[in-house]
Formats: sequence, C-alpha cells, structure tokens
Amino acid sequence: MSSTTTTPLRRKTIIGWLLTTTFFIGLVAYEWLPMHLRGAWVFFIALIMAGAFLKVSSAIALGLIAFLTAALHFYYKLSSGVYIEHLILLLFISPLAPIGLSAIRHNLNLRTNASNSLLIFKHKIEREIIPVQLLETFIKSQLHLLNRSDIAACHSKIIGIEISLQNIEEIKELLGTTEWTETRSKVLLMIESYICNGFHAFGDESLEKITLINIDDGSSNYSDQITKKLNEISILQTNIRRVIYEPSRT
Repeated sequence: MSSTTTTPLRRKTIIGWLLTTTFFIGLVAYEWLPMHLRGAWVFFIALIMAGAFLKVSSAIALGLIAFLTAALHFYYKLSSGVYIEHLILLLFISPLAPIGLSAIRHNLNLRTNASNSLLIFKHKIEREIIPVQLLETFIKSQLHLLNRSDIAACHSKIIGIEISLQNIEEIKELLGTTEWTETRSKVLLMIESYICNGFHAFGDESLEKITLINIDDGSSNYSDQITKKLNEISILQTNIRRVIYEPSRT
C-alpha cells in the first residue's frame, strides 16, 4: 500500500525541483540582463514554469496565445518607433516555452499510472491465482475424492483448460510493457469471471500460462467460450487445450 502513495509524491518532488531550478536560473539571469530586456525575460520564465501545471495540449495552446500576445506587443512597439531587435527571438521561442516542463509532467504521469496498474495487477494475481506448483497435487487430491464409491456415481470429471499466451515478446517490443500489463489485466479479468463460477486458476505472476480447473460431467465445452473471449483481445494470440482427468472408477 505504501508504494502506491510514494510514487505520486516522487513525481511532485521532481516537478518541484525543476520549478525551483528554473526560478533560480531566471533570477540570476534577471540580474545580469539590461533593464530593457528584463520584462521579456520574466514573461519567458513564467511561460516555462506554467508548463509544469498544464497538459501538453494546454501548453501548446498557451504557447500560441503567448506568440499572438508577443506579436501584438511588438507590432505596437514598432508602430511607436521603439527598437526591438533583441526581442525578436522571444517571438519565435515563446510558443515552445511551456511545452518542455509539460512534456516532463506528462511522462511522469504515464510512469505513475503504469506503476499503479502494475501494483494492482500483482495484488490481484496474489489473491486470485493459485501457484502452478500446486496444480499436480490439487488434481491428485480431487481424483482421490472422485474415486470414492459414494461420489463415483455422479460421473464427475476434472476438466482442465490450459491457456498459453503466444505473442508476448511481440507485444512488449512493439507496444511496450505498459500495453503488456493492460493486456494481462484483461486476461485476468476474464479469468476472475470463471473463478467466481467455481473454477480454480493456476499460474504464475506473468500469466503467460494459465490452467483453469473445473469439476463437472464434461458435457460443457468451456474452452470454446474462453477462446471466444480471448479473441476479443485483438492483439493477443493464444493456444488453448482441453484436458480431461477421469477417476479410475475401480
């Protein structure tokens, strides 16, 4: 739980240090600049710092507004015969000024969201998925139970549905680890729906291979339903195999 709260604080700390650094650089430069350039410098530093509080789209809009404002101001000065040659550069860099810190803020937010998604995913795995090392022991214990004479008449079988995710490396390389986490979360959501209906899920943290176990008479082909649901995740390629473990009846 502590990890989910410290990540946003780190993001705010980084932004805070960037703003502090920009402010002190601006303050030093303000003292060194000639008097007639100080107003434009304060305007430029304010634009840079404003980007830290804005989304990228808003920062671009602010930059365009700053460009139009500077253009009108310089036009007025030129009309009044004021010399502005040293300020022309400000006109062209003002649209870009807010974007820098805004882009850093955007990337930090993406990292925070990815970290939180991964923490939530791992928590669900620990709660919902039984370690795959226990699968064989579970099947043996259930077969032993089904072999009892008072239960054998029910003709129950252990149905195992083995799910293997095929194109993991392609998703990671082409779409990134964030997309891979979101894809696994969709798979986990599907698995949770079956767990709620009496299935037992075995796998590991990566969810690359999952085995769903159910006990019934074998008449229902759940593998077709699972295949259909996994096919709805368009970027995912899977291999699904149905295995039946029958009691000996002896």
